Amino acid sequence: MAKYIIKMNKIGKLNKPVLIEGLPGIGNVARIAVDYLIHKLRAKEFVTIYSYSFPNSVFLNEDNTIDLPKVQLFYWKNRKGRDLILLTGDVQPPNEEDSYLLAEKILEISKKLGVREVITLGGIGLMSEPKESRVHGAVTDKKYKDELKKLGVVMNGNGVVGAIVGAAGLLLGLGKLKGMKGISLLAETFAHPAYIGIRGSKSILQILSKYLKLDIDFRELDKEIHKIEEVKIKRESERMKKITGEIGILKEEEEHRYIG
Repeated sequence: MAKYIIKMNKIGKLNKPVLIEGLPGIGNVARIAVDYLIHKLRAKEFVTIYSYSFPNSVFLNEDNTIDLPKVQLFYWKNRKGRDLILLTGDVQPPNEEDSYLLAEKILEISKKLGVREVITLGGIGLMSEPKESRVHGAVTDKKYKDELKKLGVVMNGNGVVGAIVGAAGLLLGLGKLKGMKGISLLAETFAHPAYIGIRGSKSILQILSKYLKLDIDFRELDKEIHKIEEVKIKRESERMKKITGEIGILKEEEEHRYIG
């Protein structure tokens, strides 16, 4: 049974809040998206969750201070519509029971704040890097489907999406049992463990912005994508130089063989 240490600040009443999940996963697509929202909206932290089910280690910061692994909830009050509760964190629990317990705890806190709709985010790991990160959808209520299709979300049953693992799936499934409606937005990304799925994060944020009528500036995200692209081009160039050099050496050896 997981044990939690929860630090919570009091906040005022929220207007029809929506919970948006962004915990680490494939390509870190979800976390990048939610962290960007927190940054751009200047959302405020109000819940920090530590757990005995998290890894038995601490993170070392650049200034030599340490932090325990944690999961956090931020809130943002929207003057033009529904308020947001944004879930981010360092880790997800490593086993099934603790994943359920953490999802239950987050839903318990969220329901007390008036959350009736949950949006989870994630990545779909492909064997190669996609040229375009399409966003696939899963819903707890069929009524969502037409609206999501109009926003460009791919809704083709389980043609691409199979099981949704971890918080992205459990928050929807358990939320449905508690009477909450839910959507999962899953962007295509590269399944390599070192890959940063920032392009997929942007695809999801573009859908979210339309769905929740948010005015999000993507220029910072575009700069990061550009930096990553530059690094990739540089690495590819260096790799090709190395291959070309190796081919040159092999040709030289072959010529020497034929001469001899």
